[in-house]
Formats: sequence, structure tokens, C-alpha cells
Amino acid sequence: MIPKKQQALSTEDTEELKALGERALIMLRNGDVSLAEEMLNHGDVSLAELVENLRVHQAELEIQNEELRAARLQQQYAFERFSTLFNLAPMPMLVMDRTGLILEGNRAAANVFGLENRHLRQHFFRALIRPEDQARALGGFSVASAHGEAHITELHFVLGAGQGFLGDLHIASLPAAQRLDVWSFICVVMDQSDQIRQREIISDAERANRIIAEKLTERLKEIRFLQYVTEQLQHTEQIDIALLQRVVDELPSAMRFSHDISARIRLNHDEVSTANFKHGAANIRTRIRLNHPHKGLIEVCYLADPAHEPPFDFLPEEQDLIQTLAGILGNALEREHAQRERDQIFATSVDMMCVAGFDGYLKQLNPAWQRTLGWTETQMTEKPWLDFVHPEDVANTLMALDALKTGQTVLEFENRYRCRDGTYRWLAWNSYPDIPNQRLFAVVRDITERKLHEDALRQAATVFENTRDGVIITDLQPRILGVNRAYTDITGYTHDEVFGLNPRILQSERHHKAFYQAMWRSIKDNGYWQGEIWNRRKSGEIYPEWLTISTVRNADGQPTHYVGVFTDISRLKKTEARLEHLAHHDPLTDLPNRLLFLSRVQHALASARRRKEKIAVLFLDLDRFKTVNDSLGHPSGDELLVAIAKQIGARLHSEDTLARLGGDEFLILLESVERAHQAADIAQDLLETLEAPFTLGSGHEVYIGASIGISVYPDDAHGETELIQHADAAMYKAKDQGRNSFHFYTQEMTQAAIERLELETAIRRGLEQNEFVLHYQPLIDLRTEKTVGFEALIRWQHPQKGLIYPAAFIPAAEETGLILALGKWVLHTACTQCRRWLDEGIAPAFVAVNLSARQFQGQEIDQQVREALDRTGLPGHYLELELTETMVLEPGETAAQKLATLKTLGIQLAIDDFGTGYSSLAYLKRLPINKLKIDRSFISNMIEDEDDQQLVSTIINMAHNLRLSVLSEGVETQAQAELLKQMGCDFAQGYFYSKPQPAEYATARLRAMS
Repeated sequence: MIPKKQQALSTEDTEELKALGERALIMLRNGDVSLAEEMLNHGDVSLAELVENLRVHQAELEIQNEELRAARLQQQYAFERFSTLFNLAPMPMLVMDRTGLILEGNRAAANVFGLENRHLRQHFFRALIRPEDQARALGGFSVASAHGEAHITELHFVLGAGQGFLGDLHIASLPAAQRLDVWSFICVVMDQSDQIRQREIISDAERANRIIAEKLTERLKEIRFLQYVTEQLQHTEQIDIALLQRVVDELPSAMRFSHDISARIRLNHDEVSTANFKHGAANIRTRIRLNHPHKGLIEVCYLADPAHEPPFDFLPEEQDLIQTLAGILGNALEREHAQRERDQIFATSVDMMCVAGFDGYLKQLNPAWQRTLGWTETQMTEKPWLDFVHPEDVANTLMALDALKTGQTVLEFENRYRCRDGTYRWLAWNSYPDIPNQRLFAVVRDITERKLHEDALRQAATVFENTRDGVIITDLQPRILGVNRAYTDITGYTHDEVFGLNPRILQSERHHKAFYQAMWRSIKDNGYWQGEIWNRRKSGEIYPEWLTISTVRNADGQPTHYVGVFTDISRLKKTEARLEHLAHHDPLTDLPNRLLFLSRVQHALASARRRKEKIAVLFLDLDRFKTVNDSLGHPSGDELLVAIAKQIGARLHSEDTLARLGGDEFLILLESVERAHQAADIAQDLLETLEAPFTLGSGHEVYIGASIGISVYPDDAHGETELIQHADAAMYKAKDQGRNSFHFYTQEMTQAAIERLELETAIRRGLEQNEFVLHYQPLIDLRTEKTVGFEALIRWQHPQKGLIYPAAFIPAAEETGLILALGKWVLHTACTQCRRWLDEGIAPAFVAVNLSARQFQGQEIDQQVREALDRTGLPGHYLELELTETMVLEPGETAAQKLATLKTLGIQLAIDDFGTGYSSLAYLKRLPINKLKIDRSFISNMIEDEDDQQLVSTIINMAHNLRLSVLSEGVETQAQAELLKQMGCDFAQGYFYSKPQPAEYATARLRAMS
């Protein structure tokens, strides 16, 4: 709707309002809204018109903003494209202001000029150009300012350290930035060094071609000269160095180009060159080098300054001519050089050389003849050469000469030549014939020393092979290089069997390593070793030898070989042993004689003193031996003595010594005697042995007896002589007592020995007549105070003496070995009794049986236990074996193995009298033990002695820690029992509970418990 006021306006007013509205819109666009607000308030413009105009204005602004953003993006893309092109361009590019200060440089510029970009921007451009080119370069900037670009060629750019390059520079001006009157330039540097070098090479090639063209005429002259020289030399039979020098001197003058030309001819050992051949190989520009494999080498070189003279190639015609020239010169000089060499060898050779005619005269000799034989050349050529040959060698020499005359080549023959002093020397001839000239050529060598050496070697070889001593030669390894015949005879090994082997194949292993070490140390230090050694033959027999090993040295004193010489001393050793045996043995019985017996007694005494042991000497004299001699004769007496010696020796131990003093007297040495009555046992055994009759070869049966005297160290004497004298005195006491008996040197020892013999006899009889019985002592469980087992203890029910306890007879049984029979009887009897209790239903948990040391040490203890269990039918767990500490302390694993074997039978094992030995619980834990029995000695004083009390407590605790039960022996009071119970002891036995009782009392006790 148009306002009423507007409807009344005139046309002029309308135009004015229109102009006013447009001005208001402009002000609105510029952010001034005061006029638009005024017009809106006066109604000069409607709100709709104002909104519409604002919308149009907003659209115009958005279009303008879009165009502005597109322009900016295009400008940014163009800048990035330029930057990438600028930085990645392969040629150096720089941006500078009009003063020449570098504003920016690309990566190629930094690499070429060796500067980082930040350093490059600190340089003026003129610093990169030589001073003489700076003005020309800066002028280019003026041209570029005026015309927009400029191009300058062949500028010398500087890289530092005297280096640089030639390059072109292209400059383009950049327009000045808005509001800044600053002009800048972009420069591109192009390296033109390679193009310039190519142009120079092309120029040099053109110049060289011109020079070659100019020299063609001269080179044709050179070819003609070489052809002339070749034609001249082809007609020359012989050529000397002077002629060769002339040819060489003329050759360079004819082949001269513009500077020096040199020629050099080398044939074998001769070399000829021009005087101006002084240039090194680096200056050789052109070379022709022709080499003949046998005749030599000819070399022609063109030497020039490489900076001014181009290289030339020889033409094929030149090469052919020079090759021909080399062949001709080579043939001539080869002949001349060979002759010179022959003359030089002939004159200087250490061997004798000669030319001899078939007419028998020497034609030419070298000086070695006079040096060797003393004759001058004239003296030897005046006479036939056979006049100098030893008469014995003339025939052999003539045969060799005849063979040479027929054309045969005699490589070598030998003869003896007479010297001026009348002696002869051996000569070896190597000859070959020259049939057309009726002569021969020979090289002769003096072999006199070799012949003498061969003779010496033949003599040595003869000695080597025929000596009866074994000889062995080795190298330093040592390896066997040679042996003689005696070596084979002695050792049984042939040369082929031992060649290359080490001599240790003969070692007998009787010597320790230290023996051989000392032997080789002597050889190294002194050069030899000598001594007795035992080796082994091929058959395995060990034998003694006397060996000498010597070191062989060369002329410089250095060792090269070892030589061993040895003698088999087996027979000598046997003879010595036989003599030694005869000196110390009785010739009739072959027993030691008095001398050897005294020596052995001395040794036994020394050992006994160290070990604090006893030894005994028995003096044995035969009874009624004189009657045998008188009635049957001395041969029968000797036969009887030999038989008695064998009989007595068979009853002795290997360490004992039986000797014959003479007649019917014998001496016996017993070593390591623990008790004197052991000697009485042996004496009694010998007397019983001699009671049996001896049957002689004559058929007579002889009864003989003996009287024996015994002396003991240290009880009776301290020296060997005294021991024998006292034994002799004791023997006479035995004879005085009625013969066929023994007697100690003292009456007390004799009585003790007799009593012990009677005890041994009684024990044997008691076993035979079942006089031994078992008593059983109950074993009490301290927790329940009930009987859980019995220990079986042996008693002797003697028919006259009554009940005898073990202490009275067990030691004798141990010494005599009867303990084995007693132990076996105890084991079987105890198992039998326990089986009876088991059958009655009143059996205890186990029966304990003591094993003796000799039983346990025997090899069949497990078999004895198994046999007792099997025969009685007693299960193994009802049997407990008691062993002492010392028994289980056998060396190695023997005791442990035996115990492990016994455990497989199901039995129980206990250590008896624990604490009295030297074992430890740490050791016992490794053994399959079930129980420890504390010795009664610790229990008896336990109440009064705190140390014993502490010891018992410790044993109990440690045993329990090792899972072992503990039993205390010798419990005799209530206080002891109570204290053990408080300590945790498991079992006890002793008189407090019961003495050992016969089997019927133990049976009654078991029945009462059941």
C-alpha cells in the first residue's frame, strides 16, 4: 500500500525520494543505518522495500566473496606450482634483488655451489663469479631491467678451493611488488663445461689428422729403410754387438717424427738401445713390441709429450718388417749368446769338463781338472788319458770308450785317476759322443768322498746287521726308521712290522709314567740315556734289557735322529736270580735259609714297631729224625725233610715265612699277630699235621714228631737274634716236657695258650653235643609297658662248669672262627622258637638276634638268613638282626649293599651298642636301618651324669628326625625308665624288667599277656 502522503507527492518529489532511497541503501551497505532508519520513521521508504534491497545487496556480496576466494585459490596454486618447479629444477636457480644480493636459491644451486640455502642467501652474486667476469655479469642485470631478460655466455663460476666451471647465465626480471619500488631477478645457471670439452676434442682430432697426413710421406721412407735393413741382415751369417748397435742407432734417425723415437732390442740376456731411450713408460705414446718365444724381443717406441703430440699407430707393413728383423737378429745373437754361456760354464764349473778324441788324448779341459788332480792342462793333453787311469779300472774304461765309438750314450761310468802327488781319486763320467768329429764330450765329477762314505756306510751296515745287540733308529717324533736283525731276533718284530711306528709298542707297562719322563728329560738335556728297562716281545713275554739311547746331530749341532742300542739281559737276570736264590735258600728244600730268614725278621720287626703289632718266631725241631737217617740212610732222610717242608708250608699263610736252618731244624716267622695264643694255635696245628705217617719212595712208612719253641715280640725280645735264641730255648723246654709239644719262652704264656686250646676244643665238643642254649630277654614298649619282643642271647650249659656266659667263650670263638658255626646255630634256633610261638598264637612282634662281625663280613650272610627263614617257615618281619656300628662302617658301599639285600627278605635291622663307635646319624640315614639301641654305658649313669642325660636325649631326638625308633639297653631302675619315657624313647630292656630267661619262661610270659 502506498501511503497517503506519498500519493500527494509530485513527480519532482518522487525523484528526490528515489535518490534519497538509493543514498540510504549505499549508507546501509557501508554500515551506516541512520539515514535508512530516518526514512523508515518518516515513511519515506517502506519496510518491504528496505528488506528487498537488503536481500539483493546480500546476494551481491556473496557473489563478490566467491569470486574473491576463487582468485585467492588460483593465486595460491600458482605460487605452489612455481615453488615446486623452482626447488626441483635440475639446473641452479637464484632470486636476487637489483643490488645482486641473493634472496633465494633452489636445491640444485645449493648442491652446485656447495652452500646450504641459508648460507647462500648471505652472498652477493658477484662472489660466485671470477673477478674478470663480474662486470659482464652485472651488466646483464641492467639489460634485464630494461628489456625483461638477458643472456650471458661462458662465465667462470667459482666453487671454492680453486675449482669452478664454465657456464651460461639467463636473467629474467620480476615486476616490483605493489606499494614497493623493489625490483628482483630470477637467474638460471647452465653448466657448459662438457660442451666446451667436446669442442676441444673435435679440434684436437682435426689437428692430429692434419699432422698424420703431413707425415705419410716420411713414414713411407721409414718403411723403405726397414726393408733395406732386413734385406742386408738376411745375408749375414754371424752378427756381433757392434753391428747390432749400428742398426739400432740408424733406426731412430730414419723413423723420427717430430720428437725422439727410440728402439730397443733385447735378445736373451743381451740388450741394445739407443742413447736417447731414457723416457719412462708414462711417456710412451706409441709402441710396437714383438716377442719371439726363444729368440728374444725387439721393441720400437715413439716417445713424445702427451700435451702436444697425438698418438700414432704403426702400420701393418712396419710391424711385419720389424718382426722379420727380430727373427734374424735373434738367430744370430742366440748362437753367439749360447757360445758365450758355454764358454763361461766351461771355465767356471766346479765339475771337470773335457773334450776327448777317440784317439785316446784329451783335447780341451777346464780349470777344474787342475784344481782336482794337480796336473796342468798341458801335462794332461801330452799323454794318452789312459796313462792316468788306475790299472784295475783300464778295462772298464776301454769298454765304455768302445760303446761311445759305436754311438751309444754312456750316461755314467766310474774309474780312478792318478793325481800329481801319486794318489788316486774316484771320478764319475757322464759322456756323449760326437761321431762325425771323432770325439766325445764329458762332464766328470770327483766322487772320492762319496766312495769313502759308501765304504764307511757298508762297514757300518755290516756291523749294524751282524751285531748281537739290537739297534733301532728313529726320527725325532719318534717314529721307527730302521732296525737290525738282532732287533727282530730279540723282540720278534720284523722291520716291515715296526717301520713308522712309535717305539712304545714294546712297553711292558711295568714302569710308571715318571720313569719315561725322566728318561726323555735326560735325552733332551744330556743327549743320551742308559739304564735297565723292561719291554714286551711280540709274543707277549716281558723281558729285561740294558738300553742306551743317543741323540744324532747334524753338522750344525741340531738333533736329527735317535739311535737305541739294547742287550737282552734275560739270561743274566736269570743267572743273577739263581745265584741270589742259592745264596738265600736251602738247596735241599728250597726254603729260605738263615740269612734270608734274618732279613725277613728284621723287616717284620720294623713294620711291627711302626704299627705297634706283635710278631712270633717258632723254632721247630723234628723228634727221632736221627733214627731215620741211621736206619734208612741219608737219602731217605733228605726225602723226608722235603716232604715235611711241603707239609708245614701248606699249613701256613702266604705272609708267613718257613725257613730251614740245617739238619732237622726249621724256623717259622708269623707276622701281624694280634695275640700270643695265635702262635700256639698254629704250633698245635703243625703238631697235629706231623702226627700222620709219611710214606717214602722206598715204601717205608715213617712216623715223626716235633718239638716247637715260641718267642714273641715285644714280650720276649726286641731283636731278631734274641727272638731266634729265645725260641730255640723254648724248644728245648718242649723237648724236656716229653716232646711232640710246644712251649713259649715264658711259662705264663704257655699256660694261657694251653687253656685257650682247651677252650677251643670244648666249644667244638659243645656244638657237637648241643650244650649251648638260648635265653630270651623281653623288649618293652615304654608307652604301653608291654612286651613287644625278645632278644635271643646264647649261653653255654657246660656239663661240669655249669652255665657259662658269652664273655667267657665268644672272644675265643671269634678268633678261631667257631663264631660262624655258633652264629648259624643261634639264628636257626631263634627262628625255630619264634615259629613255635606263632603256631601257639602267642608270638611277639619280633625276635632279635645278634650277628657277629665275621658273620656279617662273610659273603653268604643273606643266604644263611634266607635258609633259616625257609627251613622254619618264619615270616621275615618276625626277625630282627642286630649289628654293631663298626660292622656297618665297611669301606665303600659293601655294608650298604649287604643291608639292602637283607632288607629284601622282609626282616628288621637294628644298630646295637650305638654311641660306642664312630658312626654318625648323618651316615646311618643312608642305610636301611629301622632301630637304634643306645648302649648301656650311657644309661647306667644317666641319672647322675647330666652329660650322659643330654647325650641320650640328643640321640633320641635325632633318631626320631630320621624316622628311626630307639631302644635303651641296661635299664635297671624305675627312675631310668621314667626319664627315658619322658625323653620319648620308644623301647627299653634291662634287669629292671627281666633278666634273660630260658625259652619256657618267655613262653609263660607270652601266655600270661595273651
